[in-house]
Amino acid sequence: NEKKEDTKENEEEEDDDTVEIMMRPGSVLYFPSGMWHQVEAVSSSVTINLSLFPASWAELISSCIPHLLQSSMLRQPIRFIGKDEEDDHNDTDAKPSSAKSPLLPRSSSSSSS
Repeated sequence: NEKKEDTKENEEEEDDDTVEIMMRPGSVLYFPSGMWHQVEAVSSSVTINLSLFPASWAELISSCIPHLLQSSMLRQPIRFIGKDEEDDHNDTDAKPSSAKSPLLPRSSSSSSS
């Protein structure tokens, strides 16, 4: 197991997968995100680089919040199914059924009665 010396020759051997592309006026080149590249202009030129980044889940959810807040149902208090809450929910005189907020099952960790 001999250790190679760091020489220009060894660097060239490691870069065997390098590709050189000569662009012409009007050419378009696409390469995936994260691909290493180096650009060199051989004459006067103008380039336009466009990078696209996918949205994150946080960006998607935060952009939906203003629209969701327009829903009157989603502005109602969260109601959980439990002993007292079932009685309130079954009381049809309190509110019309269309105005009641949906009930969520109470998790075993949140029931303290």
